[in-house]
Amino acid sequence: MALLAYGRDGKAVNWAGATQGMNLDLNVYAAIQKSGIPVHAEIDLPNTDVYLETGVYDWGSGKAGTLEIPLRVGAGVAAAPQPPAAKTN
Repeated sequence: MALLAYGRDGKAVNWAGATQGMNLDLNVYAAIQKSGIPVHAEIDLPNTDVYLETGVYDWGSGKAGTLEIPLRVGAGVAAAPQPPAAKTN
């Protein structure tokens, strides 16, 4: 599994990756084909528009899959809560 974030200029801004061994029986394999492989990964991103590329490689079959997701600053992201203003008497 890999994550690669790159800017509008095509230059990488950060990446993360991991290897996870899996030996699946037919029932689990069938379920994963429908729902996907559950993976958790974290990556730090700049506060600018970036593209996040995800990828999975199956060493056994030699098959790979990727998905590119454009991430826009401020698009659907809630602002962090601000502390209440100080009171003056």
